[in-house]
Formats: sequence, structure tokens, C-alpha cells
Amino acid sequence: MTTLFQRIKPFLLAPEMSERRIAGVLESIKETYTTKRTTLEEKKWSDKEVSAYASFYLPTNYQKFSTLMKQLPLEIQAQLSTCEVIDFGTGPGTYLIAYIDYFGSKKASKLIGIDKDRLMLSQAESLLLGLFPEAKNKISLINDTSFIKSEDSRLLIFGNSLNELSVDKVKDIITHFDPQYILFIEPGTPTVFDSMTDMRKWLAQQEFACFYPCPSIKHECPVAKRVSEGQEDWCHQVWRGVHDEEVERLGQIAKIDRRTMPFIGHFYGKSEVQSEVSQVRFMRFINESKHSFDWEVCLLGSEGLSLLIFEIPKRGLSKADQKYMKKISVGENFSYEVMKKLSDKRWRVSISF
Repeated sequence: MTTLFQRIKPFLLAPEMSERRIAGVLESIKETYTTKRTTLEEKKWSDKEVSAYASFYLPTNYQKFSTLMKQLPLEIQAQLSTCEVIDFGTGPGTYLIAYIDYFGSKKASKLIGIDKDRLMLSQAESLLLGLFPEAKNKISLINDTSFIKSEDSRLLIFGNSLNELSVDKVKDIITHFDPQYILFIEPGTPTVFDSMTDMRKWLAQQEFACFYPCPSIKHECPVAKRVSEGQEDWCHQVWRGVHDEEVERLGQIAKIDRRTMPFIGHFYGKSEVQSEVSQVRFMRFINESKHSFDWEVCLLGSEGLSLLIFEIPKRGLSKADQKYMKKISVGENFSYEVMKKLSDKRWRVSISF
């Protein structure tokens, strides 16, 4: 089976780069995004840097899209498959590629990638047209948003864009495009959580509903309440898994671990489809004992959102379920039945996925 890395390699701006050369450039990019982050605004990409970035970060970030989509109601997924898609800060086209692979290229009305860096747009164009030539007439890669007008249902994607822009700028972009749906896939840091808390409140005022991860945005976020009381905390999701062999090797050489990826993923929409939205989410793994798994969950109840500890007995789980519990991603939804309320903040429950 052809891996994503093998699919994109021929369409990189510098496809001749060796594995060692890509890993070396990745180490340099990592330094820019961490210790030298203050120079990020002035950064000018080279074709080799863009190719190295696409080789490694595209296949790893790509995983987050399908992880989020699978948490949404099927009716919402069906609506998204026919949307006009605008990926703001598209980079090498990561989430447009993920969207097409997930939904197919036949239904979407338009696929638009926006980025201020022309070399990144060139890379996105090469990848998208190389991978999906049948969608050529639907794909636009641009750095000027002024002419974009449409009456179609619209999905607006921010991939690491809230992290790079101010909250006020992102609000202006949302107001300009007037999307029906908004997807955020951002770094899983306390700083981004603070920005997303602000964004969440504003989107509630704009009459958006949250389909993931919050059971409701009509109520105060209990994690944000903790932060306001001086506690160090933030709500985020975690993707855990193993990537394709080529990507795993690049990560090992460049000393970059992407098997565990914290991120903040939120999905909002103006839709009547709300009945299927889960009332509870896994939020934080607490402990595994001989007899149970303990998870902190975010639960929507009669008094709003609250954080509880769910004690999940192993005795009620099959071996396959127990194995799944050890690798479950933070943010997943599930169904449950209360076996016993051990205290106001700790319940013993049985669960099903």
C-alpha cells in the first residue's frame, strides 16, 4: 500500500532531497519555531525548507483531521462533504489534502487555500494538482481574499492560524467569510487554550454551536474557570499512534517525536443538528489500577458543565476494550451508565463506544 509520504514525494519542490538532508533541515526548522520564534514573522522559506516541512509535518498533522471528523455526527459529516472549503494559512495544503482524502474530490464545490507565503502556496499547488488532477477546476491557491464571494455552504479551516494571528484578526476573518462551519486545529498549549477560550465565548455570541469538543458552549468552560481561579490547567486533545515507516525514520533522525501530539481541535457550526452531540468527553487520563481505569471527563448536566472522575471497572471490559482504553485519544466521546456515585466528583460507570 502506498504511504502518504510516497504519494507526496514526487510533487515536492525539491524532490531530490535525501532522507538525511530532510532530517537536517527539519532540525533547523524546529529551532526556528522554538528558540528563535521571535524571528518567525520575518522568516522567508526556501524550496528545501518547504519540502522538508511538507515531508514530515504534512503526514503527521494530516492525522488530526480525520481524528476530529470521526467525532462529528454523521449528518454534519455529510454536509461537510459538499461544502466550499477555505483553508486559511494552508501551508503546503495539509488540511485540503486531508479533506479530499477523507471526503473525496467529487462532492466539494470549491477548495481554496490561502497563505501569505508564495513558496508555500507553490508547494500546495504542486501537491494538490499532482495528487488530485481530477479536481483541478475546483482548486484555488491564493494570498488575496478580497474577491472570494459565494452563496455556498462554507467550511473555514484554521490550521495553526489562531496560534500565529491575534484573536481579533481571526474574528475579523470569520466575520468576512461568514462560514457555516469552522474548524480549528491548533497547538495544544496553555497560551492557545486561553485564545480559544476567548474565541469560544465570541462564537457563542455569534450563535454558533460547538460540535466538538465541548458538550455545550452555552455554559462556562470548567477548565477556564480553574484557570481564572489561579490553577494551571488547559483543555486539549492528544493524538497517539505510529506513522508511516518513512515518517517515523525522519522523526528518529531529526529527534522529533510525533507519536504523541497534543493539539487543540474545535469544531463549530450554525446547524440544527445537535441531538447527536455527545454529552460527555474524555478529558484527562488519571490512573490505571489493577481493577479500573480512571479518567477525568467533561460532562454536561442540569447545572452546566462539570469535571468528574469516571472510574471504569476492567471487569466489564473485554480484552480488546481494555487494550483500546490504554491508547484512547483525549477528546473522544462515549456512552455511559452510572453504576455507583462514589462521591459528588467520582462516579463508577460502565461505558460503550
